[in-house]
Amino acid sequence: MILCSLVLVFSFVVEATTGGRSGAPSNPTTKSFKEWKDQKIQEIQTRIDLLQARIDSQLPTDTNLGQLKTQLKNDSYSLEMAKELTVSDYFVAYLAKLENRRETYKEIAAKMSADEIADLMSAYVNSIFSAQTLSTPAPQGYNLSSDNIK
Repeated sequence: MILCSLVLVFSFVVEATTGGRSGAPSNPTTKSFKEWKDQKIQEIQTRIDLLQARIDSQLPTDTNLGQLKTQLKNDSYSLEMAKELTVSDYFVAYLAKLENRRETYKEIAAKMSADEIADLMSAYVNSIFSAQTLSTPAPQGYNLSSDNIK
């Protein structure tokens, strides 16, 4: 549920930062999770800084001031969400949209830390088991919970 919320919010952030352009990223060099996340955070932080400068330069009676403050509030929320992006979000929002996936995945795997790879593998396993639990029961004696309850 949280992942879905993050992906949804992130898609709005991407929509806002790219002007609605979709498809594979135009940068031919793929980004590691850290590079991707840092880029998202930096893009939003830059927007916040520009908005704050515009707000500071506005007269209190300007009609745009309310819109700018609303946008600043939305971007501040987006920044907090970007700081919480996970390897799973990276996979869904970035890697899955790249072309030539097999080669791209090899390149990305070489850039990822052991912790990032472990997080990605964990998310993958969880997605498989959650899909299975929706359609078929777990094998008898198999433990799906983290508290050792079968």
